[in-house]
Amino acid sequence: SQMLAQLPDALELMADAVRSGRDLEHAATLVAKQAGAPLDREFNYCASQLRLGHAPSSVLDNMVRRVPFPEFRVFAAAVLVHRKTGGNLAKLIDRLSAVARDRQHFRGHLRAVSAGSKFSVFGVVIGSTLAVGVLSWMQPKYLEMFLTHPWGIPLLATAGLLQLVGTLWVWRVLRVDY
Repeated sequence: SQMLAQLPDALELMADAVRSGRDLEHAATLVAKQAGAPLDREFNYCASQLRLGHAPSSVLDNMVRRVPFPEFRVFAAAVLVHRKTGGNLAKLIDRLSAVARDRQHFRGHLRAVSAGSKFSVFGVVIGSTLAVGVLSWMQPKYLEMFLTHPWGIPLLATAGLLQLVGTLWVWRVLRVDY
């Protein structure tokens, strides 16, 4: 998502704003002005809610409901814990930015690594289908035997079903929600 791609830079900007003495409302306003769409709308809405006097906890809870990414949940939880316990908010947001950036890099690496396996599955499915087609064109007697023998059609159906199950299995294994 584009929001996740923008988040590390937005958090760095927010950490710089907090480090320079701005409160959460002004830091969110600064991020809203500097970040591009769609993240600017979210931080602008949060800043306007804070200006209207809404409690930061309710503003952050609503943000987590609107933007259901783990990075936003962690950000909201960290800010709320900080408000109760104190500490260096700028350093905390910097660390969250680094974690968001690491997750983004890992997500890209995971996509790149799994793309090769997905392509291999595609090759096996297309290759076997082409092999059957070429074989039936060059040597029709081979395929005709499958169609005339009593066990031929069940064997072809079983092979097709196993290929479908294998394909779905590989796709399921490679689908990682991170």
